[in-house]
Amino acid sequence: MSVNQMIINGVLGGLVSITASSAYVKLSAAAFIGMVAGWLVVFLVGYFNKLKIDDPVGAISVHLGCGIWGTLAVVLSNQNKLPCDQINAPLCNTNGLALIERSQQLGIQVFGLFVVLLFTLAFSWVTWSRLKTLIGIRVSDEDELKGLDLQLHDVETYHGFRKEEV
Repeated sequence: MSVNQMIINGVLGGLVSITASSAYVKLSAAAFIGMVAGWLVVFLVGYFNKLKIDDPVGAISVHLGCGIWGTLAVVLSNQNKLPCDQINAPLCNTNGLALIERSQQLGIQVFGLFVVLLFTLAFSWVTWSRLKTLIGIRVSDEDELKGLDLQLHDVETYHGFRKEEV
């Protein structure tokens, strides 16, 4: 992946990571969350490449890695219980989150991550299984070797990766 692609992925990772807590954090905390995500993308792209996971644009690193970081970062940076302010619940206070409340919030965030993970895995498995049965999800070996960008759009997107015909 080129330096320009990595910079763009760092920016996208920062945006993904701050989405979960944007209503609850100060500007300095948002900047910190985004900067950590930018560096996290660089590490994760290399890590997923070592695992030989096919992710040529770094989408897994940006959305999965930085999404998880951003979801957990809510706990680190949440200054006020904004929903409590809005609903005026008797058990809420507006003095910021205490340590015990942060650990409870971390548990909620981790539980939410697992729920999303389970839903995504189940929904994806059902969807891809149905597509595989109904219409197929593979291209021919020849088209795969030549590259789909070249086959479908007559454009070589990733220069230097095209295998010459044998």
